[in-house]
This record gives sequence, C-alpha cells and structure tokens, in this order.
Amino acid sequence: MMQTRIVTVIVTIFLFWLLLWGCAKKPVLVPEHAAPDEILFSRAEKLFQEKSYKKAFQAYNDYLVQYPDTDLAPATLMKIGDIYSAIGDYPEAREAYSRLIDKYPGSFIVQEAMVEILSTFFYQGRYNEIIKNAPDVLTKINSRTTLFRAYALLGDAYLQIGSYTDAVSSYTNAYKKSKGLETKNITAKLKQAVRKLDLPDIEYLLKYLDKKNMPRNYLMYQLGLKKIEQRDYEGSVTALTEFVTRFPEDENFYQARILLEKLKNNTVFRHSTIGCLLPLSGSYKIIGEKALRGIELALSVFDSQNS
Repeated sequence: MMQTRIVTVIVTIFLFWLLLWGCAKKPVLVPEHAAPDEILFSRAEKLFQEKSYKKAFQAYNDYLVQYPDTDLAPATLMKIGDIYSAIGDYPEAREAYSRLIDKYPGSFIVQEAMVEILSTFFYQGRYNEIIKNAPDVLTKINSRTTLFRAYALLGDAYLQIGSYTDAVSSYTNAYKKSKGLETKNITAKLKQAVRKLDLPDIEYLLKYLDKKNMPRNYLMYQLGLKKIEQRDYEGSVTALTEFVTRFPEDENFYQARILLEKLKNNTVFRHSTIGCLLPLSGSYKIIGEKALRGIELALSVFDSQNS
C-alpha cells in the first residue's frame, strides 16, 4: 500500500511539472485510487485552469491547511502566488512566493519563485527593483529556463529605463540560454535594443563583446547605418564591407550590399567630386545664373549618357 502511495505521488508531481512548465492547457489528471490530498489538489488545478481564481484560491488554501508537509505543498504556494499575480495583487504575490522560498528551500520550484518575484516588479513598472535584485537571483539559480527568464527580465528592465547597452548584454545572455520559440522572441528584443544604441555604445560593445556572440552581426550592420547618419561615409563602407564579408547569411546582407553600392557611387562620397561657388545675388547675379544653367545642362547630359 505504501509503495502504491509513493508511485501515485510521483506521478502527480510529474504531471504537475508538465502543466506548469509545458504550457499545458488541461488540468492535472488524478491517477486512479488517488489519495484525498491529490484529489483536492487536482480540483484546485481544474479551477485555476478555468480562471475561477476565487474558488481555486480557496481550494489551494484548504490544501495547505490540511496537507502542509506533502510534496505538492510548494506547488500549491506557487499557484497561490500566481493567482495574486493574475489579479494584479503583486505585493501578496511576492509574499506567497517568498513563503515558498523560506518554507520549502529544497523544492525544485524555488528557482521559479525567485524569477516570479522579479516579474511582479516588472508588472508594477518598478524596473530598478529588478536591476537591484536580479544579480543576487542569478547566483542562486542554475536551470536553463530560469536563467533564460531572469536574463530576459533584466534586459526588459534595462530597455525600459533607456540603458540600451546593458539591455543588449542581458538579452545576449538570455539568447545563450534560449531554445525554440524563446530564441525567436529574445532575438526580436535584442534587435530592438541594438537599434536604439548610439554610435559610441555600438563601438564599445563591438570592442568588448566576445566575437563569437550572436549579436555581433546586428551591431556591425547598425554601425554602418549610424556612420551614414553622421556622414562618415568611409567609416560606413568599412563597417558594411566587414559585415557582408563575415555574415553572408544574415537577413540584412542584401540591404547592406545595396547600401554599399550607393555609397561607392555617391557623389557626396567620391574624392573626385568638384564643387564651385556661384554669385546668385548682387551685381554678378546674371552671370552666376547663366553659369548655373550651364552646369545643370552639362549634368543632365552626363546623367543621360551614364544611366
């Protein structure tokens, strides 16, 4: 009988794990001949999935009162915190997550609770609290998913306060831990942060960023664009040339080649460009206007012959 009970608990915990981190929509299924505590937990799960938060809260709370020392007790506290977060009561959510961390320090979901606390600060717009607390959290977590979420949240916080260099750095760390859809989402955020960088920030990151890190291609392309904005055409050609040479598979490759052709053929960029000053006012106005018409006529002929 004891062996059956242990197997039942293990199966229930495993199914809960799939629900919590596998984005499953269906509630945990209770194994046949489940114990009373498992039946109560499953009922609470069903109510939570139906977003009947008031009834779910009561069921989870009843579970904690009756079964505070079971293997599912930490998960129950986690769900209570999730309910508070879902209804916008973030201080109470933090209290629930903190209780979980303090009362069940050995639970496998403690790391998730730490990251959820950071999430509540983000929902409240308290970005500096994330920046303040994230470094400590990062020293205490080691699972791939929690590290990814923590770095992504830190990047979001930096982005919100306009610290774009730090945002790029955090998103880069999140990218290293990402998989599947996570990679797609964090790449979009990384590009957004890179586009907001100033020229000195881009040059700084290119200098100190590990050359094997993924965002270097975005940084190099953005460097070329920023150089154009500042009319540093030679610098832009250098940056874009390196970009197309090193990153032929990048999505911006063909756009960079088009820009390079335009830069190389641009009369503003050519060293052989000749300019002249014409008097278009005063006593020599008539002479200046005649000279201007002659130049314009010559230019139109030249363009027609070279188009």
